[in-house]
Amino acid sequence: MAVRVFAGTGCDRDKTDPMRWVGTSDAAVYTLDPTVGTLKLLMAAPCTCNAMWGVPVDGAVYLTDGGDPDRSAGMAAYAVSAEGAAPGIAATGAFLATGNGPCHASFASEDRHLYVAEYESGKVSAYVVPEGGEAASKVREVGTGAVEGDLTSRQDAPHPHSATPVRYAGGRGVLVCDLGTDMVVLYSPGLQEVLAQRRLPKGTGPRHAAVSGGHCCVVGELDNTVTVLTLPGLEVVDSASTLPEGWTAEPPFPFYTKPSHAAGVAVLPVSAGTAKVFVTNRGHDSIAAFTIAADGRLAPPAFTESGGRLPWSIATHSDPASQTTTLLVANQFGPTLADDGNVAVFRYDSAADALTFASSAALRNALFVTVL
Repeated sequence: MAVRVFAGTGCDRDKTDPMRWVGTSDAAVYTLDPTVGTLKLLMAAPCTCNAMWGVPVDGAVYLTDGGDPDRSAGMAAYAVSAEGAAPGIAATGAFLATGNGPCHASFASEDRHLYVAEYESGKVSAYVVPEGGEAASKVREVGTGAVEGDLTSRQDAPHPHSATPVRYAGGRGVLVCDLGTDMVVLYSPGLQEVLAQRRLPKGTGPRHAAVSGGHCCVVGELDNTVTVLTLPGLEVVDSASTLPEGWTAEPPFPFYTKPSHAAGVAVLPVSAGTAKVFVTNRGHDSIAAFTIAADGRLAPPAFTESGGRLPWSIATHSDPASQTTTLLVANQFGPTLADDGNVAVFRYDSAADALTFASSAALRNALFVTVL
């Protein structure tokens, strides 16, 4: 079976208000050849949404739509044709009306819960997606706490940035990262109750998280860190910078509060008890690769250029047949901020502990990538 990769793009920035996204975006599906690390475009289509994030559900991909205040915020579903059928991406008509600024979504197949982080509304919502194409329904909505300390433009209110289903010894839950409050909160499935919570240092700006064994790795967008916490207790084990010591530069845009902001994270098991943690840096334009031990301690990172400018999300694929591991990175721009972006492909060699650029596929304003 072919490996298919889905990528989504953002709309254009409003020239008079760069914090606002306007216009339309695009979705693309590629086939990945893991043996050589190349992508071949299979199908593409315009989308009436700002595809900052997406989540595959039952042959469709629900894309976020929250960057344009003139449109209703929500998640729009796009069907992707099955393998062997005529290629095509088409809106299904399914639309989940959410709070303002949906920026991340995830799906837990065990109970068919779709979780949506609503950045501007300061809420996280849980929906049940019935099998058979019936409309999804909201079953729960929660906030993530109050802001403490000095306020900044990015931490003026609760701003949940992700809601990720997690598994750990003895249970499972939903891990919510709130950039505005510096909170990391573990909820039970369906967001029914708080199991644990941890406020990270002021200015961390928790964005996304990934699980490694009995730990979760949380990316701090505002202070460019990755913090390791236990699961389910959320006790802090270790924290490290995602940037080289002493590095500095001019911010890529005036609305960036620092020269670089950490963005995506992915965990790749390597051997019994150890794993690699990959973090993208928007501004430094790199992938920081950490080795995480069984006890949650991080080794100093190695850095690889991301293959473009402003890398956002990152995805991994392991192919047992060819014994290859592939990383996919969505770069918003190309070699310069005036160039189209791309989806970059990297090969990871676990024996040599080396990440190597393999190829890239051009895609304007690429923000999100996942393996279908």
